Amino acid sequence: MQTKQLQTVLSKVATATAFALFALAPLNVVSADDQKLQSVQASQQDMLEFLDKHSTAPSEFETKTIKLGYNDDEQALFSKELYRKKGKPRKAVTKVVKGSAVEGQKDAEKPALTIDRGDVAFTFGGATKIEHYFQRNASFLNRSLPDEAEYFKNTFDLSTDFAYGEKRFGHKAIEAYVGIMHKGVWGKNGLITDTSNPTSFKLSETNTYFGDHTHQNGRPFVWIKEGWLRFSLNAIADAKSESVHYVKLGWFPFSLGRGISLGAYFGLNRELLGLYSYYEEKCAPGINVGGDIVKDTIAYDLYWSRFEERNRDLRDTAGVVRLARTPQPARTWRGLGKDNDVLAARLKVKPVKNDNGSLEVEPYIMYNTAPDQQLDILADSDTKLGTVGLAVEQSYKNFEWGGEIASNFGKTTVFAIDQNSTEVYSDLNGKLGERYTKVVRYDAAAVDGRTTTKADRNAAIDTATIVGGVAPIKQLTYLNPNAHAPVNGGAFDVISAKDRFRAGYENKFGGWMGVIDAAYNFKDHNAKLACGIGYASGDQDPDINQTNKTYKGFVGVNELYSGKRVLSVLVLDERKLQRPSVIGITTNPNGTKTMDESAADISFSDLVFGGVSAMWKPHALGKNWQINPNGIMFWKAYKDNKPILSADGRTAILSDDKASTFMGTELNLLTKVELLKDFNLFANFAVFVPGQYFRDFTGVDVGGKKFVRAVADDTAQDPDFKEFRLAANPAFHANVGLSYKF
Repeated sequence: MQTKQLQTVLSKVATATAFALFALAPLNVVSADDQKLQSVQASQQDMLEFLDKHSTAPSEFETKTIKLGYNDDEQALFSKELYRKKGKPRKAVTKVVKGSAVEGQKDAEKPALTIDRGDVAFTFGGATKIEHYFQRNASFLNRSLPDEAEYFKNTFDLSTDFAYGEKRFGHKAIEAYVGIMHKGVWGKNGLITDTSNPTSFKLSETNTYFGDHTHQNGRPFVWIKEGWLRFSLNAIADAKSESVHYVKLGWFPFSLGRGISLGAYFGLNRELLGLYSYYEEKCAPGINVGGDIVKDTIAYDLYWSRFEERNRDLRDTAGVVRLARTPQPARTWRGLGKDNDVLAARLKVKPVKNDNGSLEVEPYIMYNTAPDQQLDILADSDTKLGTVGLAVEQSYKNFEWGGEIASNFGKTTVFAIDQNSTEVYSDLNGKLGERYTKVVRYDAAAVDGRTTTKADRNAAIDTATIVGGVAPIKQLTYLNPNAHAPVNGGAFDVISAKDRFRAGYENKFGGWMGVIDAAYNFKDHNAKLACGIGYASGDQDPDINQTNKTYKGFVGVNELYSGKRVLSVLVLDERKLQRPSVIGITTNPNGTKTMDESAADISFSDLVFGGVSAMWKPHALGKNWQINPNGIMFWKAYKDNKPILSADGRTAILSDDKASTFMGTELNLLTKVELLKDFNLFANFAVFVPGQYFRDFTGVDVGGKKFVRAVADDTAQDPDFKEFRLAANPAFHANVGLSYKF
């Protein structure tokens, strides 16, 4: 009796300790046993079925979104999230994602390769896929450009899982998992980075930027995509309880709801908001603690992840990143406490589960603190982004539906800074010089005392020479932005440019999103019909008007959502289509507004869609087939002003008229046939027909300058910028391949 009481006490202490760790340090708790929440489990089938739908390769000049992994339903790639019970066979059971293109066949289930030695189990699995891609007009919708791709790609996944304690404790007491991946485009072996971000180095005292570059290794690149350790608190306390609680640490997938508010992979964030944006094709690192509150009914997840580490050594903490702030702080180095962390918590409640169907409800909350982010210069803004949401999935006999709704809160604090710096330039004779970026020559005859000629520190044609150091420049402070100072013994005066000193302000987050879809199963015909709609609020770029305001566009973190029961290929999956987002406006003396700059926004934001889907899985010619056509219409949520291009096409005047919000229609067809056991032939096709929105923005530059820089080195003559503009021609996509899981 004393032993049982001691075990009970230790179990309660272990559970309380887990929650205390989360409160004292950002320990995060992973999802509860999926075996207690679902009747099926992710397996090798999940990965390969998902790859059949989601595989993509980056465009040669694409910089932001690279296909990284799996949606929430597919996130447990080879990951044995269940604690297997005694007496049950060790096999990977196909996880059926109802209504999606990855819905598995029952006869496709197959045991994983497992080696048992006493109470130790070693499981091995993997999958591979070879496919051919063709795309046309997928980025700029402009058939006058060579905007096309045709290539072969290979994807390889391998997983190993080591577990101990199943026989003794009835579940895995400790588990270690490693998943490795290789992706390669044929003929581009060893390509590590292909980016349009400029390279920076220091020339004299000036940060100098050069254009696009690539990094290559001489051999195909293989990396660890997932690697984690998990242990059971019940086993440590030797507690015999129906509710299992555990801790998980390492690189592993974790997402909320459908992965819209928080996805499982690095770097898929909105650059326009100043959030970090880079991709690492691996899971985010973190710590999980999770388990059951009520067995098979209520489970909890607590989660912590570190996205950016800035406390590793003296180079991090002593980094001088606040020199440009006005007023300049006494300590300009970074110091401690500037890491980018995510905290999340959720419940999974399943009040109904019977032969007729089930109901699962997932309320969640997430908070991301991201200091020292970059709008214009490093560490000029801090972001604190929160999201609260609710996801629901229900099935009843032949009918099923699901949805999710979420809302942002928090704010971005943008600090006041001095934007003046120095840059290297080339004069008319090709001679290099160095000049200030936000200091101009004072002209007493000018209305505001400013000319457009920049004052340079070094002699150059058609520029002035500043003698005697930078003291006069430093006299031009934010306290009196209209002051001017004499240089060169009074030969002339210099004055700050109008936009030298950026005032501080706050952007509060007020965006929201909602998606809902439903399907009806015609089981006698192996068919299913589905429909779905979605909304993600939008707004203009939050930094056009540098004042305190609420940004109403929805913001997701690491989001890569392409639908569940209705699937999008070109718009939501490939993420190459350039949607213009105005990020600079100049108000001219006559009151007209000129669009200075436009960037591409390809995130799940500022978007409305509605579509239908059908799924038919016949058995013909001795094979299992899957045919999945989808049709989706897209709109923008925010109404932009319609641009009117000048005669030379280089200037866009924003009129008072609003541009159309109808973006266009996507039609796609996803097909697959099982040639042999677990060996599939698949073919996916898609076309996007642009709507009036793209016709209204035809001719606008949405990244053409980056594109031109990328190709200029390979051409005898620089291409015409006017040609690298958005148009409204149809886009096409096709990929065909073979996939095998083992």
